[in-house]
Amino acid sequence: QNFDSSQVNSIQNNVTNQTEILEKFGPPYKEGIENGQVMWTYQFDQWNALGPAKSKDMVILFDEKNIVRAYRYTTSEPE
Repeated sequence: QNFDSSQVNSIQNNVTNQTEILEKFGPPYKEGIENGQVMWTYQFDQWNALGPAKSKDMVILFDEKNIVRAYRYTTSEPE
């Protein structure tokens, strides 16, 4: 599912909460646990006849109070 990558820079560690993430990006593609912390994954892949044409991924880790502890964003093309 596509997500608005222009909002990634608005995420602040130790400030942004889960509700704000949902408002900016919608529900995550996957939810999980990493080292005891809630982890949300957003992923978008666009394909053409030759294979993947564009991809972008974002992983967000939340602390016990549902505040962003850390996040990572990667893309196959310059934004």
